[in-house]
Amino acid sequence: PPTEQAAPRTANAQVPTERKLIRTGSIRFEVSDLDKTKAEISKVVANLGGYISSENSTNYGEFTEQDMQVRVPAARFDTLLVMVEAQAKKIESRMVNAQDVTEEFIDIQARLQTKQ
Repeated sequence: PPTEQAAPRTANAQVPTERKLIRTGSIRFEVSDLDKTKAEISKVVANLGGYISSENSTNYGEFTEQDMQVRVPAARFDTLLVMVEAQAKKIESRMVNAQDVTEEFIDIQARLQTKQ
């Protein structure tokens, strides 16, 4: 009787790729001392290998709202969230999103290899 043979593997066989995710988060919280909290967050971000990409302050009479956008390496994102939340007197809201950019990464990588 005829035997079945496995199809030969081709060079184009896809190898599982680690997912490439861009995570973003937003935390709205109340603090007792804004200046102290800003300084602490700046220190935490620097220690995690990140930087503050934008900063905006708005005064509403009896309170001030501070908006900071920070960038940190992906592996340190969760650590940043924990350390920022530790500064809060009261957390009003917390949102975290993840965007999968694996396909875009693979496409750009292939284009670069083709050009080289």
